[in-house]
Amino acid sequence: MLSPNFQEWSTILLERISHQLDHLPTGNTTSLPPFFPGSAVIMVNILWGLSLLTSLTSAFYQTMAQEWLRKCNELMRNLQIDQAGTRMGFLIRNVKWRIRDATALTLLPLHFSFFLFFSGLLVFLCIGGPKSSLAYS
Repeated sequence: MLSPNFQEWSTILLERISHQLDHLPTGNTTSLPPFFPGSAVIMVNILWGLSLLTSLTSAFYQTMAQEWLRKCNELMRNLQIDQAGTRMGFLIRNVKWRIRDATALTLLPLHFSFFLFFSGLLVFLCIGGPKSSLAYS
């Protein structure tokens, strides 16, 4: 025959695997000690988790502010010239509610997120031990 018989090969391989499994020890000869992560690992995970949470929160607030400003600009564009009082009302409310400051403050969680991430990276590389810093350098 010119073509290989795959059924025969798979039967031979399954017999080998079965033979190897039959000769494995059945007792619990090797028990692993319980795993306890170090305090540096826990600190890195906390810092990176908080970094992720604050960056997602910042992105959410930025998206909401962008949508709100887009709707506000569209509403202002659709107002006629004779509706100047409505335009002035929008301007007065924006100044009164400090909308410019509120939208600028949405960047604060993003900066805090970067600080948390790089703090976690510093802990990971320096305090985590020489093994972790050498493995990734």
